[in-house]
Amino acid sequence: MNEFDLMGPQFLAMYVPATFGAIFGAIVLRYALKIKGGEYNEVDLSPYDAAYLSGGDTRVVDAAAAKLLASGVFTSELTERTIKASGILPSDADPVERSVFQAVRNHYISKVRDIYKYVVPISGGIRPKLVDAGLILGDARIAAIRSLCTLTVLCPVVFLGIPKLLLGLSRGKPIGILMVLILIGLLTALWFFCQSYARTARGDAALSYLQAENRALEYSVKYGSTPTGTELAMATGLFGTTILLTSPLFATMKPLFITQRSGSGCGSSSSGCGSSCGGGGCGGGCGGCGG
Repeated sequence: MNEFDLMGPQFLAMYVPATFGAIFGAIVLRYALKIKGGEYNEVDLSPYDAAYLSGGDTRVVDAAAAKLLASGVFTSELTERTIKASGILPSDADPVERSVFQAVRNHYISKVRDIYKYVVPISGGIRPKLVDAGLILGDARIAAIRSLCTLTVLCPVVFLGIPKLLLGLSRGKPIGILMVLILIGLLTALWFFCQSYARTARGDAALSYLQAENRALEYSVKYGSTPTGTELAMATGLFGTTILLTSPLFATMKPLFITQRSGSGCGSSSSGCGSSCGGGGCGGGCGGCGG
């Protein structure tokens, strides 16, 4: 019997498992392709290496900006809502700090997020080290994961969902539920396609290890101890700017890091772009799927 001649409930009984089975298969495939051989061995990582491992390019910028603000190389004029490069950058400054310093010196910057567009991608000297250590995926493997997982999720949409949708439209049948399921499949495929940065399984283990090793540092920054610039960069890189927003020592820095971020499709951070797929209920009599 032709599956497209099935009534609505019967077709949904086949299509729903196919859709969510494909999504689950893509998740398993993605994890399998992230695995790199061998156990995690401790690698000597700078604060900016750790920041990139944790959150990609923007996290690296956050860590560098926090260090430069805390050390007085940058000053903030909260009344004018600007960050200025009014100090002197040390001669032994990291290349990341030099890039961030140049961006602030040469452009009008009101918040740290304004720096992103002038220095991202900032990871040219960081990625190769992490790829060689097996902590993040190389470009070829990222492309393979994106392609294979996207195609896996799209298979039931393209070969079952869309043909049945068109058939239902031609017959004047209710198609609300099917449209929701197709939308879920398309959004999930987009999520997989937008993965542009990904840790390996070893990288996940390394990040967990680094965060566990630096819990005391996280606590001290959050609750008032004064860290060195390097320690502040490491803490921000591993745990994000949230630790600055809760610290009494960095009260004047809070407005510089608070951002209103919205979903933006394809991104370059830890695991690329995120989206949440929600399905609404559709009243449709006999199944609501073009049957």
